[in-house]
Amino acid sequence: MRRLSVLPTPTPTVTPDPTLSQCSCTHKNIWLDVYFLIDASLAMTSAGFDGATAFVQSVLYKMTLGQAYGQQSRVGFITYSADTSMWYDLTTFQSTDDMINNADLTYNGSRGTNIEAAIRLASNSFDTSSHRDNAQKVIVIVASDYQEGNYNDPTVAAEAFKEDGGYIITVEYVQEHDQPIPLLATLASGPQFQFTNRFGNLTAEDIRTAFCKANCFCPTNYNPDNQGDIVPLGGCYRPVSISAIQVLAAKNCRQHHNATLAKVEDISKAAFLSTLFPPRTKFWIGLKLVNGVYQWPDGSTVSSG
Repeated sequence: MRRLSVLPTPTPTVTPDPTLSQCSCTHKNIWLDVYFLIDASLAMTSAGFDGATAFVQSVLYKMTLGQAYGQQSRVGFITYSADTSMWYDLTTFQSTDDMINNADLTYNGSRGTNIEAAIRLASNSFDTSSHRDNAQKVIVIVASDYQEGNYNDPTVAAEAFKEDGGYIITVEYVQEHDQPIPLLATLASGPQFQFTNRFGNLTAEDIRTAFCKANCFCPTNYNPDNQGDIVPLGGCYRPVSISAIQVLAAKNCRQHHNATLAKVEDISKAAFLSTLFPPRTKFWIGLKLVNGVYQWPDGSTVSSG
């Protein structure tokens, strides 16, 4: 009989947060490569720029920054106006304290908001050897304005980055007399990755929660159960198209990402799993009879009646 390997939680694994189901998250264990693209144009103003950078650093304050292979995030900073500047790439900061104490960004104040060039600069940096292959790519755009000019619309560059597996988070930083920036909704990876301070309730925690979502993704060749979300809230599943007895099927799952045979919590999960095989295909799930009690791989039980 064929089987389904399911990761115990999507990769990377971190500790529980009930709002994210199997995409649990601890801020100190967020494992991303992130570029912040910060508006340094005339519309941002010098005071606004300082406020934006303080907000960004506050987001990162509760995260673990460093250059380790896993369980740490790396960050870089790019500013943009008519032109773009790479201030710090992903290999610069060795710790969170290093970033807090030594990141020093300069306000430009020129006219123009060339977001497209900033996205391309970040994308090109991700494509170099400095990017960790095991880390999700994220761009955070902090904008106070967008004006068309002698530069390209950023939509194409943003879509290319997202199609390549990256996430884009947008932060609309509206100051006195500023207007909303509709373009940011188009650039963001979805409503849960789009933020604004217009209503006075934007917090650093909001951005870290979005990082948690970006941090939750399936390994190559695993199928996500997104449950209507952009991230695999219901887990990651790998159908195996050759048969084995149940005990060896379970062993095979453990050999890859320490996975288990699938747990079927409800009819919607059963329906999802059935889509991974041809019609009428029989496949193993993780339910076993142990001492007269039906038990799932995570130790939970169901009534035999």
